[in-house]
Amino acid sequence: MNIKTFKIFLLLIPVLVNGCATTKGNPDPFENVNRKIYKFNKTVDKYSTKPIAKTYSKLTPKFVQTGVKNFISNLDNVPTAANNLLQGNFNKSLEDMTSFSLNILLGLGGLYNISSELGLEKNDEDFGQTLGVWGFRSGPFLMLPFLGPSTTRDISGKVVDINTSGKNLLSQKSDRNNLRFVGLIDKRSQYLDFEKFLKMQFDEYAFIRKSYLNRRQQKIGIDEIQVDYISDSEILEIE
Repeated sequence: MNIKTFKIFLLLIPVLVNGCATTKGNPDPFENVNRKIYKFNKTVDKYSTKPIAKTYSKLTPKFVQTGVKNFISNLDNVPTAANNLLQGNFNKSLEDMTSFSLNILLGLGGLYNISSELGLEKNDEDFGQTLGVWGFRSGPFLMLPFLGPSTTRDISGKVVDINTSGKNLLSQKSDRNNLRFVGLIDKRSQYLDFEKFLKMQFDEYAFIRKSYLNRRQQKIGIDEIQVDYISDSEILEIE
């Protein structure tokens, strides 16, 4: 076992042990700390990520933004294919790799989404979802510094996702890091308009928590979240 694999194993222990991973009654036992981290993330975003994202959205031509989205989305087909395979979705896994290959060969390396034009479905799977399909519970809700909402299970999944990302196909570390940064800014630019909607909520943190947990539950298809815990301040349901 190499050092990288060993580190992944250590970070997976909270999931594999699954001792404190119950969400019954209270999915957010660390709420006080999580709220402080949420405020920290908002401050960092206000003075760094958001201004860069606004500049990127304003000055970058739309066709370039579309190309960036397509390129990153196509690389994501690689871990998605692997996770579909681990979940037993063999047809979807084949579909993911077919999409990846077509976009590379016919879409100028992935800048054009040829596979969608041919009717191939875009799937979205990660190792956190795979763990959920395997039967591991989500565990407590966590607000991670810089990374945002997660759970005990999903943070363990993120470690695997990072090490199996399609971005690792790039040979140079500097290229991988640059692509991650561009992807972060591009993704943040997509949520600029969402801020107006978020500010309408009575409790931003509670709304984000519920949104995240419900979305993950829907993706995994397992009824494990006690929605009775959600407070009355969360006035909007997530579709």
